[in-house]
Amino acid sequence: MRIAVGIIALALTIPVFLQSCGVGFGGAMAEDADLGAGAGAGYLVAFALLFGGAFAFRLPRLGVVLLALAGGLALIGYASTPYTDLVIWGVIAWILAGLLVVGVIAERRRSRRASWS
Repeated sequence: MRIAVGIIALALTIPVFLQSCGVGFGGAMAEDADLGAGAGAGYLVAFALLFGGAFAFRLPRLGVVLLALAGGLALIGYASTPYTDLVIWGVIAWILAGLLVVGVIAERRRSRRASWS
């Protein structure tokens, strides 16, 4: 489960970053400071997804924290800027954090069962 969550999070980094670049470019063209702020939030979400996905392989607890942080940043950005797609990325980040928690718990149970036999 950790590997799948890590790969998905790393793969989602690219569209989040590219979409944030587009939002930032659109905000600059329209001279809309709020869209620029939304793009900044999108960049933070992309970097949190990147590092959360990377840490999911070896340090899954830190990966959970970073993915949950990405979700929180995305929802804050959604609430305060016109970049409404951030809510999608935030919910996906929280789902990935939850799946990573489930994977860590399942792996811990498997290792405990193996040590008893």
